[in-house]
Amino acid sequence: MIRNIVVIDDEIEYLNLITEFSAISSLHAACFSEWSSEILAQLKNDTLVFLDINMPKKDGIDALVVLSEYGYSGGIVLLSGAEESVLTSVQKLGESLNLNMFGSLPKPFSLQKLESIIHRFSTSQQPAKSSQSSNTNLSFDLDKIKHYVAEGVETIKQLNLIKELNCNLVQGYIYSRPLLFPEFSDFLNSFNV
Repeated sequence: MIRNIVVIDDEIEYLNLITEFSAISSLHAACFSEWSSEILAQLKNDTLVFLDINMPKKDGIDALVVLSEYGYSGGIVLLSGAEESVLTSVQKLGESLNLNMFGSLPKPFSLQKLESIIHRFSTSQQPAKSSQSSNTNLSFDLDKIKHYVAEGVETIKQLNLIKELNCNLVQGYIYSRPLLFPEFSDFLNSFNV
């Protein structure tokens, strides 16, 4: 049964989102914005690692090698805004290193996909003949987390995904390039706000 989540991502909004989801789901979360030797102390068999593959210093590919050398046997989920072909290649690399790869969450990702991956990992950790049910509550209330701002929204496809998540705060080039205060004031006035 899953009890712990480790998030390694240099984008703070994803660290916060997965951490809050973990808290709502009664899971312990440890977050790191870059690779650190402290991460290894957090790893147990009931730990699911969310790993960004594109980070400064030691990237996700380097981290996969370290996790393999360490003998980590818990699950790993890749996080990235990279193309699907890149995620697939990194996934295959992890599998070739005998790591327990549990898929990927392309950024931006839906909370339903996050919940699905956590649930799949949790059920894979159950003994095959066990009739006990998990005490981990993987359900969550989107109203508790809709105060997040979706940043970097540039396309209609991204905007539609954000709307599906009931996120009502959006920032990005889809609306405007970054503006200085006088320009921003004129921009707001153009909407009669």
